[in-house]
Amino acid sequence: MVEGCHVLEGDGCIPNFCHYVWKKKHSSVYNQHELRVPSTVVYSDGFPKEWFVVTKQGEFERRVGKDINTKEILKDMCLHYNRQVVEEGSIVAWYMYKLPGVEKPVVEFFDRKGLDVFLHGDVIRRDGFLQKFVLPDGKRNVVIQAIWSPNPAACVVGKRENKLCFYDRRHTMTERAITYEGPTHYSQEAFVAPHIQWQVKRLCQEFVDHFYNTDHIPIKRMVLHFKVDYDSEVWILWASSMRIVSYGKRNPLHLGVEYLSKYDVGQTAVDPQHVSLLEGSSGDYANVEEHGREILRDAAAAEKSPEEARNNVFTYNPTPPSLGPLGDVYSSCHKFNMRMRRIKRIRRLRREA
Repeated sequence: MVEGCHVLEGDGCIPNFCHYVWKKKHSSVYNQHELRVPSTVVYSDGFPKEWFVVTKQGEFERRVGKDINTKEILKDMCLHYNRQVVEEGSIVAWYMYKLPGVEKPVVEFFDRKGLDVFLHGDVIRRDGFLQKFVLPDGKRNVVIQAIWSPNPAACVVGKRENKLCFYDRRHTMTERAITYEGPTHYSQEAFVAPHIQWQVKRLCQEFVDHFYNTDHIPIKRMVLHFKVDYDSEVWILWASSMRIVSYGKRNPLHLGVEYLSKYDVGQTAVDPQHVSLLEGSSGDYANVEEHGREILRDAAAAEKSPEEARNNVFTYNPTPPSLGPLGDVYSSCHKFNMRMRRIKRIRRLRREA
């Protein structure tokens, strides 16, 4: 994070993201049930600082101090959200943190035994966050990435799917679970359904609105990661890059955040205790990264002032997905298009008046 920036602004590991999702005011009309975040524990100075947990009523609750119990954390993360016990050896949580003097964050995955050792064993807990693993809706792990900008045309939604079967125990947990956190040869691009794209864009806009309602600062750029579970619910996992309007003028958005993985000992020159499994790789595939940078450069050039950017943030309403051939036939009708253009012209004249 650049000196003098907002606490939420940064690249790679942003532990404070969950705090701003939870943060609210009594006068806010924000619905806590819209943004769904898995149970997350934020670590600072080797101790759990905050625990954001999803209650049985579906509310996103924050616990601090004596309310943080490691036994309850282990029990909560080893249960599905339908209250069923996770199978033995299955991934239950993942941990992202930063090493001192290293820009690339490190990613680790835990099963039940590994999580028990991490919570109650004599291990070093770096500054970062521990998050409950959301099981995929299919046989392979899939993560959705959204590159958001105030310009509606600059919102790019992509998806990567791991090439290995998630339940194949012949491979390590890291190889079966990594998508954007790992090298590109472990995953591949996948198709994003139109209704999922619409939901992801809507959730991005809801977080931007919520952040402005609580901190009164508009977001300039952000990269969020989502996941769809077996109940077709969309979860927000983490933010890999964030820029604030009043702080991020000289700090461009980083679309290619690189990650490390503690997997094979002695493979990295940075720290002999941590391996650079993802050394030289990018978290984003090349064509989307280059295309996204061009779009964001055009959007940044179009911005004239923070006040104008603040107004543009909240005028974006994502269009619903296509209704299929029947709906497209109706929308492509010449008389229908003429009528819609006439209505838009009347509305524009009324606004100017």
